[in-house]
Amino acid sequence: MESSQPSKPFDDALLEFVCERFQLGRFIRFDGMLGGSFNVNMKMTTSDGTFAVRVLNRSAAPEHLGHVRQAIALLRANGIPAACPLTAVGGDPFIRYKEKLVQVTPFVSADSFQCREAQVFESARMLRAFHESLVQVPAGPRPSWSFYADAAYYTEALERMRSLSGIPADERAEAEKLTRRVLDQWGDAASGLPCTTLHGDWHFWNQCYAEDRVCLVMDFDFMQHGQRVQDIAYALWVINLLLPEHADTFDRCFLRGYGKLTEEEAAIMPIAAARVSLFFLCHAANASSPAQSWRKHYRKQLPFIRSMLAEGGQRVVRLAQESQL
Repeated sequence: MESSQPSKPFDDALLEFVCERFQLGRFIRFDGMLGGSFNVNMKMTTSDGTFAVRVLNRSAAPEHLGHVRQAIALLRANGIPAACPLTAVGGDPFIRYKEKLVQVTPFVSADSFQCREAQVFESARMLRAFHESLVQVPAGPRPSWSFYADAAYYTEALERMRSLSGIPADERAEAEKLTRRVLDQWGDAASGLPCTTLHGDWHFWNQCYAEDRVCLVMDFDFMQHGQRVQDIAYALWVINLLLPEHADTFDRCFLRGYGKLTEEEAAIMPIAAARVSLFFLCHAANASSPAQSWRKHYRKQLPFIRSMLAEGGQRVVRLAQESQL
């Protein structure tokens, strides 16, 4: 019986071109797809070793990739195990292939997230080290896509949805009311919050682990300058929305692992987390099927937003304050 070959979205010509432009030796085989939904991630073996090949989303910009490379170099100099893109012939950390940008990193064999508290704690400690390592880095080019959108994104999306069919008026009205409340509170607090360079997509599947310690940090597509509480709140959103059965323990564990926050950060944490949910709700305005996307996210995001503006948010503030003791 013939052995089945892993399917791939590109032919071997891409991988052979990658080997040539990054000087990786002779292409031997395609080893399969790697995780991720934003980029196309593949594993390949060459005569020089095993590598992860990333065909980037069309929103990736060379200027941002250059800024990220400089930040990664600083992270690694400070002991942060950041996945470092290799340099291609010509000096760039990417190549162009059929209107796409492609990056390559050495493949690291390690454990994925196994839903253990120790991993959550170590992830938070690593995020703290990440933020502190880059606190002096000047703001660079913003990514074309960001979960930390400015106020105009929300107001314009909700305005656009007024003219779209299939979105109940009462649900939209509630979302508009909650959006004004969240944006007003965030706007009042934002200028007084500590800033640094943010990862922009800090969740447990963007790290690899060895004996529950983070041994690799990946996926810097959304790196940008901003209030560090946004990365922390995003991780809390991930815990509550993607790991709800662990939320009561993982959120406490994550905040304890990150450590001391300012009083202002602790107070605004639930608003920052609610803002993430609003981002996904408002994204319905740009979806191919807005009504379907709205139904999905209204059911999923609105309960979390309501919670963050009520008792759930009070609990998050208490946990954030306790983490300072």
